[in-house]
Amino acid sequence: MRCRRSTSFRVILASVLLLGSMAGCAATPSEPDPQPLSVEEAELFAVTRFHNFDLGTRSFTLSSPDAAGEVAVSGYVDFPEGFVYGAVTQDDNPVGLLKASAQTLSIREQPTPTEPILPIPEDGWLSQEFDPSDSALAGAIAVLVSLGSDRPENPQLLRQSDAVSLGTEDVSTESGSVTAHVLVGPSASGGSAQPIEDRAHYWVLSDGTLLRVELPRGDDASPVVIEFADAEGVDLGDGLASD
Repeated sequence: MRCRRSTSFRVILASVLLLGSMAGCAATPSEPDPQPLSVEEAELFAVTRFHNFDLGTRSFTLSSPDAAGEVAVSGYVDFPEGFVYGAVTQDDNPVGLLKASAQTLSIREQPTPTEPILPIPEDGWLSQEFDPSDSALAGAIAVLVSLGSDRPENPQLLRQSDAVSLGTEDVSTESGSVTAHVLVGPSASGGSAQPIEDRAHYWVLSDGTLLRVELPRGDDASPVVIEFADAEGVDLGDGLASD
């Protein structure tokens, strides 16, 4: 079913993420000096997206704080199938459900839970073609889906790029504190080198497990934060069957 989306829902979702040129985000004062990727770090970075793909489905939370409050999406991303499903809240108040693939972005206003409903509801969805440049939400979904790949990247090319390491950092998880490598992705291809503070930051465990991604938004706004966790036993089924 293809329909025009609800205006109220669209306005709220539009504040989830502002990607644009990824410029103008203030650097973190305590950020350590960047270092070129070591051989080990490049190999680790190269398998991160493939490791997501190999894990299959992972849970995530996406938060976007701003002056108007905090918009968040919590749910699951199926990397092999390439789709995202989650519940949207604004300042902890439920807004609705969303799901998306590389082709379709869908919303469902009723019911409005604070956590995603499983199994995924089959009806009530309003859909449109997916275009990462169409809205802020579409840009966020494009980032999420892109964090999985069916093959590793080339670590030598990563070392030859301007990707850097910011060392290690202790990260709190549900199972306790773990040490993660903080890696900064390379500048966008085809353009001039981007300042480190204007690029995505990744927190990665020594086995390639991605824990956290921070995306700068520009205008000195707080970055969008995506945090990942295990989704053991979660089966999303054919979550896009109704699209």
